[in-house]
Amino acid sequence: MRKAFVTVSRSLLAAAIWMVIAYVALGIEKYRTYEEAFRSTTNGESLDVVIQRFGPPSYMYGIFDVPGKDGLVRSTCGEKCALQLWYELPFTFGTRALTVDFDNRHKVINKYEMNSP
Repeated sequence: MRKAFVTVSRSLLAAAIWMVIAYVALGIEKYRTYEEAFRSTTNGESLDVVIQRFGPPSYMYGIFDVPGKDGLVRSTCGEKCALQLWYELPFTFGTRALTVDFDNRHKVINKYEMNSP
């Protein structure tokens, strides 16, 4: 009975280790994909091209005003922006994101790399 318990415990530990390795490997691949996609993205490209290059965004924002210290302020997207896609980089705990802004025709007008301390 004890031998079976040890065997099962070792198997579970090995499975957990492989899951962590797979998670890290997939995260590294996603990180590299996002950085390469960001470098390749240029103004004038269509929304479809950007989504095909990056994949689904972490967040998607439309035209909006956000509450600030002095009342409502325009989103970081800017006046001409109609849509903003955010891609959070893995392993940065939400402190680094790549954003791509689109106009009302769904063409890229800006891209930013955001870092938070």
